[in-house]
Amino acid sequence: MYLIILLMIIFYPIVSPPHARADDKTAIKLELAEVENMMASGALIMARQKIEPLVARYPDDWRARLVAARIYRQMGLTSFAIDTYERVRRLRPDLSEPLVELSRLYLDNLSTELALGLARQAVAVDPGSLDARLALAEALVACQSIQSAQVQSQKLARDFADDVRVLHLQAQVARAAGKTEQARDFLIRALATKEISTDWLMELAQINVDLGHYAAAEASLQRILTINPDSFTANLRLAQLYELKMHDYVKAIGAYKKVQELAPDSVEAQTGLQRSLACQADWALCLKNFVHSIFR
Repeated sequence: MYLIILLMIIFYPIVSPPHARADDKTAIKLELAEVENMMASGALIMARQKIEPLVARYPDDWRARLVAARIYRQMGLTSFAIDTYERVRRLRPDLSEPLVELSRLYLDNLSTELALGLARQAVAVDPGSLDARLALAEALVACQSIQSAQVQSQKLARDFADDVRVLHLQAQVARAAGKTEQARDFLIRALATKEISTDWLMELAQINVDLGHYAAAEASLQRILTINPDSFTANLRLAQLYELKMHDYVKAIGAYKKVQELAPDSVEAQTGLQRSLACQADWALCLKNFVHSIFR
């Protein structure tokens, strides 16, 4: 009898936890669904407040950590995102997503060789993943391995012909190869087939500046400002376009003043405004002297 009781005591913890773990998994799944709904609605702060205690309770649950990493990524908390993706990577080395996102995060921080290595690992883990293959091609462009990037771009265009991200990649590769007009054409096609991306519009504006198509660059920047009138970068780029390329100092002055409203301490806006005012005064003086010379 005592032997039976002793055996029950010894083996009870081994028998009971599976039921507890099953309950925990159900609870985690429900809470993660709630967090993902918050993310979908843009409530990232609330999502973070919900996910962090969940990760603390279940530190070895890779799903909770993966959701946390996505939240940090969307919030722009780079160091938190890198640390969390690294933890997910250790828990699930067979997943490509942490490798892809780490590659892009390191690429953003100009660690190009590290980014390339991670992208190669992602493709090795999941050769059919579009995200992994895009990350590899992007890293190759950043490392100036243009021929290898072109090969990857051509394969992606063959396998995912209708994907707008592939069109965007083709634009990046063409631009890196010095084929600026081709890059512009790819980017226009990409923008025509998806919800407008202000980042891609910004790229298109710069490509048009490089080509000397200033009116087209202005149109792209104005489209951005239609979507987000308070974009500091778009307003500043527009002011610089008016001043430095189009030499329309009246418009430049107005645009620089808008930038100052958004960022009163902007040195670029202050110096640009001063230059534009000086150029406008010089232009007005030249015009005045020209008119006087005619009627002397």
